[in-house]
Amino acid sequence: VEIVGSFNGVDVRRTDFTGCIGAKINPQKVRDKSLKSTKLSGAKIIGSFDGVDVRRTDFTGCIGAKIDPQEVSDKCLEGTKLSGVEIVGSFDGVDVQLADFTGNIGAKIDPQKVFGKYLIGAKLSGVEIIGSFDGVDVRRTDFTGSIGTKIDPQRVWDKYLIGTKLGGVKVIGSFDDVNVKYTDFTGSKETKINPQTIRHKSLRNTKLSGVEIVGSLDDVDVECTDF
Repeated sequence: VEIVGSFNGVDVRRTDFTGCIGAKINPQKVRDKSLKSTKLSGAKIIGSFDGVDVRRTDFTGCIGAKIDPQEVSDKCLEGTKLSGVEIVGSFDGVDVQLADFTGNIGAKIDPQKVFGKYLIGAKLSGVEIIGSFDGVDVRRTDFTGSIGTKIDPQRVWDKYLIGTKLGGVKVIGSFDDVNVKYTDFTGSKETKINPQTIRHKSLRNTKLSGVEIVGSLDDVDVECTDF
């Protein structure tokens, strides 16, 4: 479809622009300043995102998107896909749960300062980590491709690494009493685990490629474990 007019006042929520020709969008002028759940592939961005709802927006393939996370509606990037987006501000107080940073430009995150210390379900490829994970919820977080990531399993929220992907992460502490069910250690660095001291003695559904096992597997739950 060739677009021959503006989107001023138009409701574009949940619209998929993939394959459109000539789409130019000023986020300030769409209805309710909402791009919620919109797929912007091929669209050219010609305005700012100040006060704009970009929850679950997919920026993959769009042109000219620059976002200051401090200025988007409710400081919320929940579920947003930020491929190709230039980041021009901090993530202090910003909700990044389920956000996908793959292909972003310039994102730096201090885990101590994001909303609620929640990184739940976020994909942090291409993100430079500039703070610690003390008290941070990293359940189902994918660190593959992140930059400068060091994690002490003893200090993350509730010692939970359930479903976390630790590719490229340097581990700087023990896994004593840490929950590692469904954790993917593929590509992690300097990782040593004593199966006798992890929480519930459970390695269920864990991927242990590259992990040094330093204790026995006696009475350990290894159901669906990938060694």
